[in-house]
Amino acid sequence: MFKSFDTKSTSGSTPVKSSVLRAIKQKIVETNPLMIDIVDELLPKKPPLMEYKVTSHLKLYCRGAEPVFFEHRGE
Repeated sequence: MFKSFDTKSTSGSTPVKSSVLRAIKQKIVETNPLMIDIVDELLPKKPPLMEYKVTSHLKLYCRGAEPVFFEHRGE
């Protein structure tokens, strides 16, 4: 799906704050309780997670140029 992802095609990028990363982890565990044991392995503190705004409704979270997951905000 993201095979042709290029960071130059985004409208902006920012490093994810640790408080936001904790909130993301909490949301993952709330929706998928079985992932409680592996969520820290999936989203470690280092290297930092970057947030790329691809469109007005899509955020892509990456480590370097490797996408980890995405968030879609519907209207």
